[in-house]
Amino acid sequence: MKGGDAVGQIVPSDAVGILDSVAIVATRWHVDVVDALIAGAREAIISRGIAETAVPVLYVPGAFELPLGVQTVLQRYRIEQQLKGNFHYAVIAIGCIIRGETPHFHYIARSTTDALMQLALKHHVPIGFGVLTTETREQALARASQMNNKGREAAEAVLAMAKMMANQ
Repeated sequence: MKGGDAVGQIVPSDAVGILDSVAIVATRWHVDVVDALIAGAREAIISRGIAETAVPVLYVPGAFELPLGVQTVLQRYRIEQQLKGNFHYAVIAIGCIIRGETPHFHYIARSTTDALMQLALKHHVPIGFGVLTTETREQALARASQMNNKGREAAEAVLAMAKMMANQ
């Protein structure tokens, strides 16, 4: 969302009434980077009116497990929605994949990205993509900084999509 907001600016309290919960599913690899991304995402969500208790963080081992973790959350929320009635939720996937010496990076990054997109389309739920794919650890840390936090950007994208979908 760095280039602008195509669906309208999200302002504080905009998320109230649109989303009841935004779950974060995060990896345990590169914990310092991932923790900074989570902090950025949580701050963006909470500052827009969603209660801190409505922003659970669930962990999976690595990026390859993110799609199954997100799918599990979607299934759990779908059951809650059936029980509660009108229940609106979104999910943000957060992780960090740093290129190594083998092509493993490409396989994990591509399969994770594709699977998360398919889940969003299949379930018609906003899924934020907060998965860094970088060449170096330094690049990852720069994208998890206070000034340039891709976790925050993923949260803002989810909120914008939820707003757009609610207005359809």
